[in-house]
Amino acid sequence: MTQSMRLGIPCGPRDRERLDRYVKLFLPRLKEIGWDGILEFKTDQITEDQEWVRYAVEVAEAHGIAIQWHVNDYFFSKIGRGLTVEKATEYLSRADWLVKNHACKIVMHFGTACWDTPDEPCEPMLLPLKSERYNSPIDAEEYLRLINEHVEFIKGLVSYYGDPSVILGENTACFLTGIAQYMGMQVGVTQNVAVFTEQTGIGTCLDIEHHYENEWMLTRRKSAGFIEKAEVTNLTDVQRQCQTVSGIMIEQGKPPYVPDDAFDINFAIELMRPKCFHIGGTVDSLDEWGVLNAHLPIDTVEVAKHVDLPEVVKYIMANGGDMIVEANGGDFWKAAGYACSPRIDDDEKAKWATLETTVKVIEMIIDGKYYSGRL
Repeated sequence: MTQSMRLGIPCGPRDRERLDRYVKLFLPRLKEIGWDGILEFKTDQITEDQEWVRYAVEVAEAHGIAIQWHVNDYFFSKIGRGLTVEKATEYLSRADWLVKNHACKIVMHFGTACWDTPDEPCEPMLLPLKSERYNSPIDAEEYLRLINEHVEFIKGLVSYYGDPSVILGENTACFLTGIAQYMGMQVGVTQNVAVFTEQTGIGTCLDIEHHYENEWMLTRRKSAGFIEKAEVTNLTDVQRQCQTVSGIMIEQGKPPYVPDDAFDINFAIELMRPKCFHIGGTVDSLDEWGVLNAHLPIDTVEVAKHVDLPEVVKYIMANGGDMIVEANGGDFWKAAGYACSPRIDDDEKAKWATLETTVKVIEMIIDGKYYSGRL
């Protein structure tokens, strides 16, 4: 049986016009090239009494569009630090009707925040862009403990659903939200999610931006080259075990790193074997002010090459899978109070540009006209 190939959009209470436009303009093009549609709900307002979600589900059912729910990023940031399975399943229960009646998947960041939020203002301009900013406040033993706590926690969620495939674990980034203030490795990066799926059976969602942000920081590539790579020579047993499990070298008071530079998108795909991808552009980890270049629109084929989007498309064409646009315009970040790197200001235009470019990449690969080498 041929696996579905789907390309879709984020959807929330104020996105009815976006949904209608997607169905009218993009879904027919996807059908023509053998792809289907998918919606990713990005809100906690998904109970059955919400008019917007009932409308979205009706549209999805009418047009054969799959649905999934991306849970609140921050809800799961306390795994291993007080969040119980009981409290988590109480939160997740609001989508039980979608899981039961509409085959909805649940996308989760498993990213324990391994930092304490600083008291001083956390603005990029106020933080010195130097290596010490990236020192880990935790040691390998604590990191390993959090990984093990995640595995047990996820097993509890699997027991709740009775089916591990309902859950898609998404790799997170190792930066504090919105800016490049690094405060210690988060649990939930690419290598960790591979461990979670191996030990619990859950599916995975590979966020290509998050992966590359982590690659550049952990391998000191591109603008992250100023971060010290203070190699650990006299490894403790715990550090060896942590490296074996996570692939990451962690020592308290030093910036973490990965010993192997082979860390591209194919590395991530081989580890995670994703069922879903979040796609957006990123041209570098930090800009000159230390602002994170995240969720850029993929508005040209050149940007698509830069984040290896062709490799993602080819993987899906061979194995099936989904892609969700995760690109934001500058206005989105400014409204949330964050600085951001230069990009299309209009959030809707950023998303449509990414959809348009991705469809173009798919068409070029089908026609055998795409050069897939990295820039």
